[in-house]
Formats: sequence, structure tokens, C-alpha cells
Amino acid sequence: MNWKNNHIKFEEIPLGEYINFNWKEADIASIDFSNCKYLIVWHHQSKEKDFSNLPDISNLLYLEVNWSNSTSLNGLSKFKNLKRLELHYCTKLETLDGIESLNKEIEHIHISQSKKLTSHERITLLKQLRILCLNECGVIENLKFLNELPQLEDFRFVNSNVLDGDLSPILQHPKLENAALLNKRHYSHKDTFIEDYLKRRKITNAQQNL
Repeated sequence: MNWKNNHIKFEEIPLGEYINFNWKEADIASIDFSNCKYLIVWHHQSKEKDFSNLPDISNLLYLEVNWSNSTSLNGLSKFKNLKRLELHYCTKLETLDGIESLNKEIEHIHISQSKKLTSHERITLLKQLRILCLNECGVIENLKFLNELPQLEDFRFVNSNVLDGDLSPILQHPKLENAALLNKRHYSHKDTFIEDYLKRRKITNAQQNL
């Protein structure tokens, strides 16, 4: 089992490498995180309103947090080998402060249901990102930042509004293969056009590489 898979079959991960617990109910001090590579946390709470009180796990590859009162990404720098970060229903999240301390080799970030998150430009500090999902998040001013993510292959912003409506950076990105969005009247392109364009370009590139 690999963290790169879109849908991870956690039941196939060896015992001890995958831990899933509820912050409100678990006795965290009694949990052995020494071999943990995949961690899912529910209902995380922090007096500092960040992730600094998460357990220090040196080999962690995948972190998923469902519900948290954190307002930033501060506290995640301890995960030096993190490759994939998923934050769902972190409704207090306002800023990407702390992203500069994330593992620079991280490849997959998925943030959903964070309507207060409106500043996305600092995501460009992560040059190895292949997959970026900002679903049901706050307003995205524009998509110009995509040009500064050279390895990006998949970008999803379902139910997140791009304020200037210009979706051309998706078409101009040389490596982007997939994009997901909901149509809006002020958008420059329809989802079907973008899907067809990326699909045709992928086929053309594959033929040229034969």
C-alpha cells in the first residue's frame, strides 16, 4: 500500500504503521507511534490553535486530520518525511502560515471545508507538489500561482470560487493532467472544455514520447 494512491486501503497497511484515533477519547500517552507511517486524527483540539501538540512521529508519510480548531499550519514541521497532508473540516483554518516549515518534498495536499482560508499564494513554496485539492475553501483570488508549481499534475477546487474567473493558467500549465471544478458564470472556461483539453494534450504528449 502506498500513500500515492488516491484511495488508500488502510486495512492492508501492516499493524503499527497505521493509527486512527479520536483526540477527544484516546489516551494518547498510551499509543505507540514508533512505527507509524499513516496517521488519521479526529476532533483535534489545541490551546495554541495549531498542530504543535500532535505526537512527534519521525517516519510519518501520511497525515489526515478531520476537524480541528487550528487556524494555521504551524506545528507540522516536526514531520520531516511527510509526503501527503489531508485536512478536512478544519473550519477555523485561516492561513497557510507554517507551510514554509513543511517537508519541501511533500507531494500531495488536500484541504476541504475550510471556508476561512482565502490566501493560497504561499502554497508555491512547495515545488514538488503533484496533487493539490482546495475543495470548499474560501475565495481564491486567481490561479496565477499554479505557474509556480512545476510538478503539479492534478488540481481540484470544487466549490471554491476563483474571483477573477480566469482559468487559463490550468490550460497553460505544462504538466497538469487533471482538474476538477464546478462551473460558474464568470469563469473563462467550462469544466467540459478543460477536461477535454487536458485529455487531448495528455494523449498528444504520450504519442510524441513513443
